[in-house]
Amino acid sequence: MRTHYETLQVDERASPEELYAAYKALSDKWLPDRHPDNSEMAESRFREINRAYLILSDPVLREQYDKLTGVSLFREDPSVELITADDIRRGQAEAEGREAYRQGLQLSDCPYGGALAESWSSGFSKTELVDRIQFGGRKEPVVKVPSARYWEKNAQPTKRNESVLSILIGWLIFLFLFGAFFYVWQLIFGPPQNQYW
Repeated sequence: MRTHYETLQVDERASPEELYAAYKALSDKWLPDRHPDNSEMAESRFREINRAYLILSDPVLREQYDKLTGVSLFREDPSVELITADDIRRGQAEAEGREAYRQGLQLSDCPYGGALAESWSSGFSKTELVDRIQFGGRKEPVVKVPSARYWEKNAQPTKRNESVLSILIGWLIFLFLFGAFFYVWQLIFGPPQNQYW
């Protein structure tokens, strides 16, 4: 699906004057009256051009459109370069090179040719260098894990801390809750009515 900028054949940073000039040129070119043999296609193209200009000529609608399509980031900063499909492929090849090093493959096992081969070998070499610096040439860090004998010798048995104070506090809480329950019972149902006493 084409963006409105592609429909008008202008850059995302185009000024309102450039948009108007492109709109006039394309609407004159695709005027349905000028294409009597293929009027349906010309009419649909003419509608696309009008819709694109309608949105891009209004600053508020253009800002909303740019936010939805992600164009506003690039228009605000002209130093930002757009990412191309080749950049993405090179990044994927470099990531595959890093992963190949982790799997133990050799540099000669590169599946690519040309610029992608350079990216793959770059990822492979960078990972190799980082591992050499961090782990002294090993592919994985050496982690010393204590043995089972260490844990048997140094493990502290867990003891239940049942002091007299904790038992006393537990009983006080129980008596308080029981008294509160009995008090509420008397408020609801009144004092006990025993006719034999």
